[in-house]
Amino acid sequence: MHKAATAVLHANTPSVAVRSSADSPLLALRLLRHPDVPQARLLRTRTEADLLTRKTRVFGARPLRATPTAPLLPDATTVSGLDGQALERHTADGDTALALNDSAGRLLWAQNAQGTRNWSLYEAAAEGGRPLATFEQPAGGMPRQRERMLHAQTTSAERDRNLVGSIIKQFDNAGYLHTRSRSLTDQVMETQRRLLQVEAQLPDWAGGSESELEPSSLRMTACHDATGAVLASTNPAHVTLLTAYDISGAISETRLQQGNAQAVAFNAVQRRADGAPLSQAAGNGVIDTFTYSPTTQRLARHKTSRPAGHPLGALVICDLHYHYDPVGNLQALDDRSVDPQWHHNQQVSGVREYAYDTLYRLVHATGREYAVVGAFRTAAFSAGDRRGGRLWSRYREQYSYDDGDNLTTLSHNGGAGARSRKLVVTSQSNRALPDGLGLLPETGFLAGGLQKLLAAGRPLAWQADNQLREVCLVDRSDGEADDREHYHYADGSTRTRKITTLSTAGAWQKIITTYLQGLELRQRLLANQPLPHKDVVISETAGLRWVHDRLGDEIHLRYSFSDHLGSVGGETDRSGKLVTREEYAPFGETTGLDETASEADALIHRTWRYSGKERDATGLYYYGWRYYQPGLARWLSADPGGTVDGLNLYRMVRNNPVRNRDDRGLVGEDASTEPDFWAFLDPNEHWMRYVLAINLIYGSHALINTAIPILDSLIHAGRAADRWHDVPRRVVADLRRQARTRLGAVGMMSIAARIAALTLTTISAVRRYHSEDPVAGLRLVTAASLMQIGTTYLPAFSESYGFYIHVESRRTRRPSEDTPDLNVPDPEDPEITEMRPASVGSASGGFELQQFSGSTSPLPGSFGVSLPDPHLDSAHSSLSGTAIRRHCVGQDRSRSPYRRSGHRQKRYLSL
Repeated sequence: MHKAATAVLHANTPSVAVRSSADSPLLALRLLRHPDVPQARLLRTRTEADLLTRKTRVFGARPLRATPTAPLLPDATTVSGLDGQALERHTADGDTALALNDSAGRLLWAQNAQGTRNWSLYEAAAEGGRPLATFEQPAGGMPRQRERMLHAQTTSAERDRNLVGSIIKQFDNAGYLHTRSRSLTDQVMETQRRLLQVEAQLPDWAGGSESELEPSSLRMTACHDATGAVLASTNPAHVTLLTAYDISGAISETRLQQGNAQAVAFNAVQRRADGAPLSQAAGNGVIDTFTYSPTTQRLARHKTSRPAGHPLGALVICDLHYHYDPVGNLQALDDRSVDPQWHHNQQVSGVREYAYDTLYRLVHATGREYAVVGAFRTAAFSAGDRRGGRLWSRYREQYSYDDGDNLTTLSHNGGAGARSRKLVVTSQSNRALPDGLGLLPETGFLAGGLQKLLAAGRPLAWQADNQLREVCLVDRSDGEADDREHYHYADGSTRTRKITTLSTAGAWQKIITTYLQGLELRQRLLANQPLPHKDVVISETAGLRWVHDRLGDEIHLRYSFSDHLGSVGGETDRSGKLVTREEYAPFGETTGLDETASEADALIHRTWRYSGKERDATGLYYYGWRYYQPGLARWLSADPGGTVDGLNLYRMVRNNPVRNRDDRGLVGEDASTEPDFWAFLDPNEHWMRYVLAINLIYGSHALINTAIPILDSLIHAGRAADRWHDVPRRVVADLRRQARTRLGAVGMMSIAARIAALTLTTISAVRRYHSEDPVAGLRLVTAASLMQIGTTYLPAFSESYGFYIHVESRRTRRPSEDTPDLNVPDPEDPEITEMRPASVGSASGGFELQQFSGSTSPLPGSFGVSLPDPHLDSAHSSLSGTAIRRHCVGQDRSRSPYRRSGHRQKRYLSL
């Protein structure tokens, strides 16, 4: 879309938020205008809060009703306890979940929408209150001990390994993890993992499930430097990842090593001053270069190429040029490494263009695809498609949404033909299924928002904790067993095993993939054969795949290149030759794939594709907490985090997939590569707590020292009052007088700055440790530290200012002979109006000169004069050989508030 058209589209479309006096949201207004519809519509989201019942209900822009005449249903309802913790969460998409915390804020009991109950057991508070076990009971089932934690004792052996007080054995759904040693900075140095057998069911660690563990364990080790950064880590396949850092702490080189064989993942990294990479070289000689916009600092170009001196010759593998609108939405992505082709009298280049509505939802997209693609493509190409023709053609996709951000229509028009996919959304929630599936969305989901069938009608099986357990790949109705894919998990977001069972040419085979700390173990077992037919170990890091065929004793190296989303665009081998290339539609479907038959082999082919995530044989992408359906542009299940990413729990990255990405399946985040200083600091490091402590201690001490002189002067000004009702007037007058002096103004500014710095430090501690937002806490504590440092130098700047501006106020340590004694009053001073005999009791019976503080009324029996006194610390002076004695009336000299202030004081000079 042209810049002028974009400006017209977004003109006069503000977002309005209304909040209560307690800073809670009440109303949100958004103006929606589509590029094809000039008239804007108002979308309203409102929040109702009942303070008596502590219930909060949120109604989205799309009205939800059970029937057309029924009352409105809320998108989300939350009931909180007296401490503010949510006791009940109900969403239209994910149903009702209950949770109960103890007085320490730890989860005590919970129940999900399927009726599965979980409860935790902790130590006594006197023993530390550490977690001991977690139990799970499915609805209508028997309880089992899902997790069990064993803590190290205070033995000499465990002290030597720095394990005292920490968890040394943790049993979970996948097996158990044994931590054998930790570093002084509390980093894990050695662990052993024992997994359950492939055919084992979910374990009950209160019973005899340890007998179902595999006999061998998988050992991992790591070595760290003094800052806690990993220098070397070895996986169970004895492949070591070596990492080097530059002087700023950024990674400068990464390599993999196994025995005498080694391969560099990348090195020769050049960075800008803010840490953003400018160039880096892969181990096969391919170089990545990055160019940034000088005005916005966004990534403008990413080029992957073989340089001129490469053994295979120069080649531009990928040359991505990025074009953004003013707010950062990607308007065009141009791959200039693509050779232009012609199809149907249209030039097919590498340009991809995008258009958005005023809510920044993607509505139009153009790109290129293989012309051989027929019908509506699935997420996974067939083998014939992979080896099909190489003719590229242009395509255009249009996306339609309802007011609840549900994608309702996806229209595709290209060289492979025109097709459209429609989704039916229920009126009670945001659950949707493709039209023609034969299943309505009202009945197509389990409790908790778990989808029952895939788009092709293949059934899904779920665990009691809302994790996908099994998918039917091929449903055979002739009595034979179905092709299936089964999954094992350690916890809610860590998959440890994938077992794929297939029938090929009348024979059964099983492919077992084990995941462990950047390692994949892939084994192919044939029917009635005890030994594996194929055994491949894949170690991955920083774009390098180390593929070790243990049966053939061969090592294959594959270097990947990707875009700003992390989507893998292809791979090169160890010599720098391009072996695979793949392109994607905005929501993750493959539009073109070019790879050889050897690369398509199930054991060595790459599974990390769109957004850098693994694609299974089902066509689903595994993100951690959830699975993603690229064909429907929706998640397979409701967001386990609730409304952390909006009221629609199935929406993918806010319907802006070319700008946002989701790393774990919970929250979509901006994938822009704008340099961020905070990304190079680890807010979880222990030094942050020391910075917080120093800020609190030093800031409090400095605040007291700064406030004492000002408060001391105010106290004595109040004491000098003759009557109690004169105290406020004298204190206010003294405060005003201090504010008019440079010293007093600087002191008051310092007090305000110290209070602000302490407030920021306190808020940063709350954000870091209570709200669990380490980045926000790091930013706040950095601002507080800078404010403390600046306030410390504020008095020095004031003195320097006075020294250079007011020359007459400069003083040396020892006055010269020509310097007059300013402690002695000048008898000809015009301020001396009268001189009378000293009052009775005068030391010399001479004259008495009296200077008053805040008043010109002389005391009885004396005459008042007003004399400036710049040197108030001098206890004695002389005038024409006559002793002059100065003292404070009615006060001890040592307690005088005027010793270090610019106050006037009552002074008696006996002549």
